[in-house]
Amino acid sequence: MLNGKIVFIFQPAEEGAPQGMVGGAQLMVKEGALKNPDVKAIFALHPYSKAYPGNILLSKGTTHASLNDLIIKIKGVQAHGSMPWVGKDPILAGAAIITALQSIISREVDLIKGAAVITVGYFHGGIKVNIIPKTAEMGLTIRSLDTGTQKLLLQRIKEVADLTAKAHGCEAQIIMGQHDPLNRNNSQLCKNMLPTLQRVAGKDKIHYKPATTGSEDFSYFSQKIPGLYLHFGSAPLKKPLSQSKPNHHLGFQVDEHALKFATRLECNLLYDYLKK
Repeated sequence: MLNGKIVFIFQPAEEGAPQGMVGGAQLMVKEGALKNPDVKAIFALHPYSKAYPGNILLSKGTTHASLNDLIIKIKGVQAHGSMPWVGKDPILAGAAIITALQSIISREVDLIKGAAVITVGYFHGGIKVNIIPKTAEMGLTIRSLDTGTQKLLLQRIKEVADLTAKAHGCEAQIIMGQHDPLNRNNSQLCKNMLPTLQRVAGKDKIHYKPATTGSEDFSYFSQKIPGLYLHFGSAPLKKPLSQSKPNHHLGFQVDEHALKFATRLECNLLYDYLKK
């Protein structure tokens, strides 16, 4: 007999809503996913490809970095490739911006406070080899394990993009995209549920995992109520761990034993939490 109610959350847009739209956990919280009944705690399990089934990876405190996605649009002046002095080249300006952005991480961020990443995922510009285009565009993702660093990165990216574009006679426009806060495991909930983890998996199967520069919009839930985010081993038992492909890889595989273990773990977490 369960001493309480359980809410199952089925989340769309877990990897982010389309550009310019709100979705995922952020929208679910806004629309009352944690209300009626009021949710008192929340648990999440995620497969981990570098551990075998039966293993649990637990992070104390911060589990995931914050995320900011943004687009930089560069406006120049179109010209023929044989006469570049007639125009203003947004591709050259964009290349300079990409190079300059990396110096923010290497020279301005106090990495002792936590890791930070700026990645340019795409860079588009032009359609012909002999034409300097009018515009170019790049898409960035920014990750940080420190809130102060996150603010610094956003400020400096805007300044670097604007000033570097101007230095090349172009204009830069910044369009902000998805944002996910840092995700942290609740310390008291972690302490309370540790005996459950030890009983289900065994003390030797619990491994403490440092925070990752990956992001997770589960943070919108754990900002509102105590949350516990766990990874469980999912690597194929018949393969060496070195051959197990990471999540999001085309060759990613989950061993069936991992799904059974994760289900049992989740059930025990819910039962023990309600019992206490």
